[in-house]
Amino acid sequence: DNNFLDCLSIDHYKDLRRMVIQMVVGTDMSQHFASLAQFTSYLAESTNLRDWPDPMTALKLVMHASDISNPGKPEKWAIAWAQLIVDEFSLQGDLEKTLGMPVSPLCDRYQNTMPRSQLGFINLIVRPTFEALSELLPAINEEFMPCLEQTRKCWAERVAELEALETKNKEQAETATAEKK
Repeated sequence: DNNFLDCLSIDHYKDLRRMVIQMVVGTDMSQHFASLAQFTSYLAESTNLRDWPDPMTALKLVMHASDISNPGKPEKWAIAWAQLIVDEFSLQGDLEKTLGMPVSPLCDRYQNTMPRSQLGFINLIVRPTFEALSELLPAINEEFMPCLEQTRKCWAERVAELEALETKNKEQAETATAEKK
């Protein structure tokens, strides 16, 4: 009764399944820069998806954007989600160390700092993706980008605080070393 796919023919079901699989695979971060470059290339030619050689490019980027959109939520939620992601990455890094494997980038709890990683994620990944998408979906500029900018400012302030603390600690260590001589 509740299966909305029941009304599809076998061929339409297979087409939909293929599209959904392509969109989910398109969320893989290893494809991010190539996917964004392809999207912006098509966008430079036309904002009409019917003119694009591969309109799935837009659907895949929209799905990927939803996957990376947490920093564009209100600050309270963006920070909470960031903490969950950092916890997950740290657990992965711990497991990799236990198994004698090299630790994946951003997964070493002793090397990664959440403010720096989140600020970099916003500046290098999230903001460029949503800026490109806003060419097709202008509401992104009013609905998403202000929250993203607020979250970016929050992380930038935390990075500045972290750097000030690191500088202070370094100076204190240098002073203590000099006093021992």
